[in-house]
Amino acid sequence: MFEYLEAALAQLFPQSDADSLQRSARTLWASVHGIAVLASLDKLFLNQPALEQQMLNEVISRYLNGWQQEIMV
Repeated sequence: MFEYLEAALAQLFPQSDADSLQRSARTLWASVHGIAVLASLDKLFLNQPALEQQMLNEVISRYLNGWQQEIMV
């Protein structure tokens, strides 16, 4: 399951080593999974519908942008 995400990340960040790709795939998966589980259990206590999607977009884009900035330094 993680291999698909690792492969996608490797295309975005070809200079990254296998350990970094493995760790990042699991970090992103755990983040998305956590939001999805909490949303399905109605434990995010959100006042607005569809805010879960915004949360998912934010966590993924901020993680990837941060990783990109780290590589560029």
